[in-house]
Amino acid sequence: MSIRIGVREKLFGVSLLLIVVVTVAAGFYLENRLRHWIEFRIETELMRHTLTAKTLISHTAWPLDAQIAKTLADRLAADTASRITIIDQDGRVLGDSEVSLDHLSSVENHGHRPEVRNALTQGLGKDKRHSATIDSDLL
Repeated sequence: MSIRIGVREKLFGVSLLLIVVVTVAAGFYLENRLRHWIEFRIETELMRHTLTAKTLISHTAWPLDAQIAKTLADRLAADTASRITIIDQDGRVLGDSEVSLDHLSSVENHGHRPEVRNALTQGLGKDKRHSATIDSDLL
């Protein structure tokens, strides 16, 4: 027994296949564009937070002791809903909103990181990477 497929059924099948292909392609395209747009918005927002923090920190007496740096990092993190790490010119972590004072000395030096090197040489640095300290991807 064989089933014959008529012209209407063939047109319906081709149309359905075309709709599925176009929908999947559009979904991938839109997902990619949306991801780039969201990352751009996050970078822009982080830049605003960074400039605000820079202004605040530049008016703070240096050198910062660990308690002041930790308190400052925690307050800035709460106000910006971001993770804040305060480092000195050599990359040593002075305060971090996600790391307790007791564990601060075990945090690796940030001086070798691309975003820190670029910030010191060009005034701005950014990078996407995985943080071993808090086991999370960060921008």
